[in-house]
Amino acid sequence: MYTNQVIFVQMHNDFAGNTLSEMPEEMVSDIIKKISDIYHSQISANLLENMPYKKIADILGRLSNPDIAEILARLTADNASYILLEMKDEDILEILSEMDGDDASSIVNGMYYTDAARILDQIWDDKLLTYIIMVLHRANRKNLPLILKANSNLNARIKYLLSNQGIYLPF
Repeated sequence: MYTNQVIFVQMHNDFAGNTLSEMPEEMVSDIIKKISDIYHSQISANLLENMPYKKIADILGRLSNPDIAEILARLTADNASYILLEMKDEDILEILSEMDGDDASSIVNGMYYTDAARILDQIWDDKLLTYIIMVLHRANRKNLPLILKANSNLNARIKYLLSNQGIYLPF
């Protein structure tokens, strides 16, 4: 007899996602966790991607931060950023700290400038913050100045952190 997770893995993603979106969030969280554990987090991400962002955030909110980070890393950066913005800031920070710097940078890059600035300003791990800023600078030179202009405290902190390392960005 098939278990729930095997049935959903074998369904077409759109149909499975629609079916999951009609189920209670705690049940969906259990199914998503089991699929990630048994198969791969990419399959879980595929099942979730067509649901409303708030619903996905509520479902993922029942998982551990490393599991959430793994699933969000498998989604497009824009979708992952919209899902994260449905969560509380402290949860966003914990989840970003579970990701590698490249995934975290991609997700932050997908946010609106003011949201990105608000989140980055709350990251107290200087090493992670510096890494995210450097990746953002290399990936999209247009976004970083706009993000930093959105928050003067963040702008001053970044300039200080980078100048201590002998790095001066041209803005």
